[in-house]
Order: sequence, then structure tokens, then C-alpha cells
Amino acid sequence: MSFKKKRIIGWIVLTSMLLLPSQSLAAGKAIYVPLSYENGAAPGIYQVVPNTKKATLIIKDNTHKLVEIEKPVVKLDVNEDNRHFKLGEVTTSKQVLEEYYPDYTQFSDPLEIGKELLFQKYLGETTHSGGCGGAVSAFTLLYKKAANGKETLLTKDTLANATGDAVQVKENTIYYTKVNKDFLENYTLYKMDANGKNKVEIAKSIDDYILSDTNEIYYLKDNKFYKMDLNGKKSTQLKSIKDDIQGMLPCGPANYKFTDSGIYFENADYQTSVYDFATGKMVEVKDKTFYYIEDHSKTLNQFAILNYDWETYTTTGASIIDKNGTTIKDIKLPADAKKVKVDINTGIVSYFVKTAYFEEKY
Repeated sequence: MSFKKKRIIGWIVLTSMLLLPSQSLAAGKAIYVPLSYENGAAPGIYQVVPNTKKATLIIKDNTHKLVEIEKPVVKLDVNEDNRHFKLGEVTTSKQVLEEYYPDYTQFSDPLEIGKELLFQKYLGETTHSGGCGGAVSAFTLLYKKAANGKETLLTKDTLANATGDAVQVKENTIYYTKVNKDFLENYTLYKMDANGKNKVEIAKSIDDYILSDTNEIYYLKDNKFYKMDLNGKKSTQLKSIKDDIQGMLPCGPANYKFTDSGIYFENADYQTSVYDFATGKMVEVKDKTFYYIEDHSKTLNQFAILNYDWETYTTTGASIIDKNGTTIKDIKLPADAKKVKVDINTGIVSYFVKTAYFEEKY
């Protein structure tokens, strides 16, 4: 289970592609990722080596059923529309694969920091089930696994995983969002050392954030975007983004997403736009909704798009388009590829096939 913001969104896409060959790269640096029965593996955090079939179990996990509870696992301001859950009994692989909502696991989102590994441990979640669909936020605690195998709780703060990535790392410093009383927004952003010491409050009452590849913090607060330095100083509003960003209803679709290099969003006229962190410039992208854009070139004239089959919830391929929506190149993917990412500036597409991880030139 990925502890990300989940919004009920009604979108339909029709795509057709001519799949082209790609060029495999040599084995690269190992990465860490949660795998599960869906990948054909016992659940847990694995170390995988690109372009090989090597996948080593680092932290063993279990898959659970969710159990509804009367009160949330953290103190929240909630109403009668909210429901609360925690992990229940362990399920078998057969049960998981037959269930419509698999992969309720304890651990997720591993990150390297030096020679150690950060991971989050699931506590529970709260949902809103209003007339507009629904929304959910999971709550976790942050742990560190040292090279000698010792696991340590880094902070007693409960993390709010309705943000895009609750925990992020930059220059051996950990950043995370702490849940307050509102489970879908109004978080406190902290930073601390890799050992959990020297915790500093960076920002209050934010709704989402990202550490950009320009070494800045971009965040959303009161339906407006801001940026500041990595110490929480010199905060300025991104005034070129003028539209309100989130819907008024608590389960309305979020009409933006953060990436390392920019913000993709849809304005009130349903026009897709990109804000580039490096230049501060904006560009409109015709005929493509922002949900499918994964990356953009430094020149802001090419965009990587993922194509989906929303009946089977699978990625059917990827494309490079220009700002007019014209396809420049189609990218071949295996039929069972998952967790697909496209880096348009290096020309590399990465994906999983079961437990094997691949990085290829497209």
C-alpha cells in the first residue's frame, strides 16, 4: 500500500500507440522498494539491482486485512462521515490476490540516508466518505534501519501521508509532515538530522510540499503555492500561478501534482499547465490532462506522458509529446510493467516486471 494522497477522480483516456524498441543499460546502483504478493514476492522491503533479477529481502513484512475501529489512531477533528481503520489479521497470498484492494502492509516508502535506510510503519487510516466520493489519509511512524540491522524509532510524531511524500531527504537531512487535527491538510513541516536529533519546525499549516531538484522547498498553503530555502527561510509566493488549486470539498480532486522539477496543474478552464522550478516559467500543454504528465525537458518544449488502461489499472505505454500535444516518440513497455517512470532529460524509462527492475534508454 502506498501512503499517498488518494482522491476520487473521474477521468477517461483513449490512447493508441506504436511501440518502439528500447536499449537496455548495464546493471546500476541498487534501489530499495516495497514489494508484495502482487509482484510474486513475499511482502517486505527489498534491495533490487537495475537490469538484473536480483531482489534481496531487507525487512520482512506481512499483508493484513483492515479492521474498522471507533476512533482514529491519532487525535483528529472528525465528523460522522469519517471512518477509521487499523491493521487486522494477516492474510495469505491467495487471499490477497483475490481481494479487490490488496497490499495492506506495515512498511512503505524506503529511503536511503547514508548507509542506513528510512522506512515508515503503518498505524492506521481515516477516510472521508461524503457525497463527492471519498478521500483517505494513512498515518505512520518513521523508523531507521542501521547497517548492523538495528531498527530505531526516529520521532514520536505521527506522519501525515495525505501529502505527496510525507518523508523526503536532502543532503542527509530528513524532512517530514506531522499530522495535527485535520487528516487531509494543515500539517506541520519539520526537518531533523539523520539520527533524529536537532528537530526544527520549518512551516505551519501547510497542505503539501516537495524538495525540488533546485534545492528549495515548494509547498501549498491556503490554496496558494510558495517556495523557501531548505532552512525554511525566504518564503515567497509563486504569483504566476493565479488559480485556486484544491477543490472546496474535502474529497474533491486535487488539481495539481508535484514533481522534482515542477508543478503540473489544471486551472479553472481545465487547461493543463506546467510551472518549472528552475526558470519560474509556465507553459500550457494542449490536449493532455496533467495527471498523465510525468516529466518535462529543460527547454519546456517536450513532456513525458504515461498512458493507462483505467479498466485494468495498468500502464499501457509512454510517449514524448510537444506542448501542442503532438506525439514525438512512443516508448515500448512490457505488458506487465509497473511503477513506470520516465526521465526525459536523460532519456531513461524505468519500470518493474514482477520483482525485476529495469532502466532502459528509449
